[in-house]
Amino acid sequence: MIGLFLDSLIDTFKEVYTAMCANKLRTFLTGFAIFWGMLIFIILLGSGNAVKNAALSNFGDRAANKIIIYSGETSVPYRGYKNNRQVYFTNREVDILKTKFSQIKNISGIAYKYKASINYNGKTTTCDILGVVPEYEFIVGLKIQPEHGFFLKDVDVEQNRRVAVLSKSIVDILFDNAFNSLGKIVQINGLPFQVIGIDSKKYNYSQNLCYVPQSTLQSMNKVGPGVERIAIFMNNLDTQDQIKIFKQNMQKTLRNLLNIAPNDFSAIEIWDQTEDYLSVLEIFKKINLFVWLVSMCTMLAGAVGVGNIILISVNERTKEFGIRKALGATPKNIVFSILSESIIMTIAFGSLGIATGISLLRLVDKFTHYIESLGKIFKDPSVNLFVILMAIGILLITGLIAGYIPAKRAVIVKPIEAIRVN
Repeated sequence: MIGLFLDSLIDTFKEVYTAMCANKLRTFLTGFAIFWGMLIFIILLGSGNAVKNAALSNFGDRAANKIIIYSGETSVPYRGYKNNRQVYFTNREVDILKTKFSQIKNISGIAYKYKASINYNGKTTTCDILGVVPEYEFIVGLKIQPEHGFFLKDVDVEQNRRVAVLSKSIVDILFDNAFNSLGKIVQINGLPFQVIGIDSKKYNYSQNLCYVPQSTLQSMNKVGPGVERIAIFMNNLDTQDQIKIFKQNMQKTLRNLLNIAPNDFSAIEIWDQTEDYLSVLEIFKKINLFVWLVSMCTMLAGAVGVGNIILISVNERTKEFGIRKALGATPKNIVFSILSESIIMTIAFGSLGIATGISLLRLVDKFTHYIESLGKIFKDPSVNLFVILMAIGILLITGLIAGYIPAKRAVIVKPIEAIRVN
């Protein structure tokens, strides 16, 4: 039974191949329309993803639902306090925000000490010291490779340990190589600190950064539990309206805690790029929609071409179909034969278009790795596997639709009338 089916399938493929070879130019032109449609689809989609990836990478780690809260000066008197009063955050405000707002996934107060001196074995440089908690690593996306140690731990903060994570720029100045720095004791403003990690993240501002436990720096600064800024990574906030409401509620809470007037907008400032980030994502959603519409139109044109060539083929083979029906061929056999030609042509040329498009995107991707400026506007022009499978599915559907109408027309012709056709 299986052998008969395979023999029938092989005969069908031979028949389709013969029909396509008999009209090479027509087959080529129709196939090229399908090939071109899929090629354009893959290139447009991959290019759109590349521009999107480049735009989002230009945001850097700042875009990942992160906000920074700065303290400033009051502009109006309130509750007995005069204006121009400097506002200070403390660990208390950080703890209250973390407890009150479920949207906060990670939070860290940031204590600062600017232009500190750091030296090792006679080599000296300056750095900005940030006193933070372990969650800060995830908020700003620090890059600490496994071979470069690790970030601060909770026990470091609890026990006021003198440990430090250094930016790679500091390590390059003080040590021969990164591996020689781990475990070494450096002097920071005359106090010994053990190096436990190296951060390789690139910054747009000061490159020389040193991270120490928040409690340790607060004791060095002798300002108690004070922090200058609060860094927050938000969770489950996907729209601009949600982010706006969240920031308003958080500012209201901080104003109440710090005795700031409700209409005083200078005492607390929020640095936030999430709205711009979401706007970029929305733009690229529309771009992807446009790419799909253009691709669908192109593939539809190819499907129409397939339908035309199958229709012409049916008209030319009307007598053949009449003879086959007279000899006992069922309508299903004839429909299967015609649909096979449509599907094979669509899948063959469409797959060729997909493969060519992916190959071209890979070549462009390799090229962009060698040109840094190009990588800032065009990065990783990839196409998702699911999208490719979806495109193949669309090809199958269009091939079936394109071949079904001519096939339906072929089977309704009576054998005697088909044989009479000149």
